[in-house]
Amino acid sequence: MFAVSIKMRQSKRTLGIAAAISAITAFGFAMSAVWPLLSLVLAARGHSTDAIGLSAGLAGAGALASSFLTLPIARRFGFLTTLLGALILCALSLPLFHLIPSFWAWIPLRFTFHVLVTGVFILAEIWITLEVEDKHRGIVLGIYGTALSVGLATGPLILKAFGTVGGAPFYAIAACLLLAVLPVLLGRRAAPKLTQPAKSRLLPPLTMPAVLLCSFVFAAVDLAFTALMPIYGLHRGFSPENAALVLAMFPLGSILLQIPLGYVADRIPRIYVLQFCAVGGVLLPILMYALPLSLSAFLALIMLWGGLLGGLYTVALALLAQNATPDELPDLNAAFVLWNTLGMVAGPVIAGGIMSTAGTPALPLGFSGFAAILLCVLLFSARNYTQN
Repeated sequence: MFAVSIKMRQSKRTLGIAAAISAITAFGFAMSAVWPLLSLVLAARGHSTDAIGLSAGLAGAGALASSFLTLPIARRFGFLTTLLGALILCALSLPLFHLIPSFWAWIPLRFTFHVLVTGVFILAEIWITLEVEDKHRGIVLGIYGTALSVGLATGPLILKAFGTVGGAPFYAIAACLLLAVLPVLLGRRAAPKLTQPAKSRLLPPLTMPAVLLCSFVFAAVDLAFTALMPIYGLHRGFSPENAALVLAMFPLGSILLQIPLGYVADRIPRIYVLQFCAVGGVLLPILMYALPLSLSAFLALIMLWGGLLGGLYTVALALLAQNATPDELPDLNAAFVLWNTLGMVAGPVIAGGIMSTAGTPALPLGFSGFAAILLCVLLFSARNYTQN
């Protein structure tokens, strides 16, 4: 009887983990497909780059708002109801971008979409960090990070398959989002119960700034890389096609290295794994800046760098969960996403300013600078974290 009870709990936990991974994959897929699609549709409709930039800025505003709204809503209406509602409403809102031609009507629509899709992100992270046992947390979050990277890498394929004209791509993305509803429903009995009141997410406990800074630096470098690396590649003499290939190597590294890094993070103190990733984040961009690398060597370096940067996020999430109680975790997860969103906003702006003042070749040094600050914080605060 006892063995049957253990198996039932394990099965329930597995369904919960699968539901969270399904939700985060849907988030990554939707984000990576919707961002370029909306920009291309606006351009095709004749809108200026200023208008396209304003529309894109609403994504960051929606994500910031979601980091404050999601937990109170989930506490009011229930975790599962909120997650399912966010997934379904995201899917239903997508065809409206095709059906409503007015740019000004897109403003509240895009803001709302990013509130909802970031809510999926926050709730998926809360679910998986609460569900998994600490002894396996590193590798499970490595699988989770791999799923997110796969979603981010495959989203643009929907545009290749369905194009960017008409309603087909919007309906296809919506259908893919709705597919994530089924695993969430299957794992519904494992859904967390949120009962504690929200805490401040801007001023976390003193033991947490290092892991929150990992989230910030990962997002800052990731978004700055995506936005500015094609320009840097052209400056190095790469063709537009090879510059695009450079972009593909970054998430590929994250896909390949998340599980190995998670495996190691379950066997040695996780703060050491983060320090190792941060050292790579400092040194690899310096090599990119200083050495006359061939294209193949440059691509290999980018892939390794992307994997280590991805490790900053997932291993930091594991360390955050390791050092928090179940009652604290939901709010700390929301803080983690909030700092990630702040990094998305700040990273391209800071990196763009470095390129403007020091020249395009200095971009890798900006990336290295982000990681150097993080490394100093990780080294200074290592004693605050318990050993796993």
